Amino acid sequence: MGHYGVANSRALEIAGITRATADPPGGTINRDAEGNPTGVLKESAQRLVSRLIPASSPEQVRNGMRQLAAAFNEEGMTGLKDPGIGAGVWSAYQDVLAAGALSVRVFALWQGGGDLHDAAELVERIGPFNKPYLSTGDDHLISGGIKLYIDGSGGARTAWLHDPWSVGFDALDDGNFGYPVVEPQLLRDKIRMFHNAGIHVSVHSIGDRAIDWSSVAREPLLGVYNAKADGSPFGSDESVDIHTALCSFTIWSARQIFLEDKIGSIEIGKYADIAIWDRDLYSVPTADLENLDCQMTIFNGRIVYQDPETALVVSEIAS
Repeated sequence: MGHYGVANSRALEIAGITRATADPPGGTINRDAEGNPTGVLKESAQRLVSRLIPASSPEQVRNGMRQLAAAFNEEGMTGLKDPGIGAGVWSAYQDVLAAGALSVRVFALWQGGGDLHDAAELVERIGPFNKPYLSTGDDHLISGGIKLYIDGSGGARTAWLHDPWSVGFDALDDGNFGYPVVEPQLLRDKIRMFHNAGIHVSVHSIGDRAIDWSSVAREPLLGVYNAKADGSPFGSDESVDIHTALCSFTIWSARQIFLEDKIGSIEIGKYADIAIWDRDLYSVPTADLENLDCQMTIFNGRIVYQDPETALVVSEIAS
């Protein structure tokens, strides 16, 4: 579930969503000119339907993790941050790790709970082992802190702004400033509680008003392409050089999960987490960056992915 979803007429019927259904707190039911639900559900309104979908079984979750790790490796990725997990997902990660099938480093952020009572219980439960700045022994599965949300997204036009949202390029959506998905003062109180407990906090804040509220309280080649590309019609004056773009997906990302001394660059004494591409990223034309192919991915010194064609070449050389 992201920031908005679409339900067909049958799903709306099963969920009991009609023109008389009020928008839930922190959510929006899109409606047509006559006030009938269109099927687009934003933010918390998605739960009116998603709550009726059977949960995945523990084995389905574990299989999904195995497949995701393999897919990450195929794209030259050896680490991820999973924001907003619960106890079941944490347990599944531990099972997959114990089975030797978790070929990525996972920095997990826990769901921040509903109210202050939930937050206090979470502090008590994860506080003893939630220390991302300390080594876990192999730094493979890390309880990294808390994930909180204050607003929605740009795509759903629910990010919380100081000024009204625009319509097209030259008009304003009068009265639509987006909205917080949680009571702002509650968010601040929770941030303070987690911070005082020594727990790392991350807050999803997209709109400028949401960022103001949050701050007062205290993937990969495509990303590289977008950071460096200077031919894009949007933000071209903020493009960066390839070295800066690569740093943002390697050593700087490692710093975000407290592992900059152990991963993120090729140095003596660091874990051997390495991706090998088919061309030199420093010399390839910017337009070709998103089309590079990963030849090999090494995780913790072990090959976890190898391009089938490259594997043949390596085998021939070895023989």
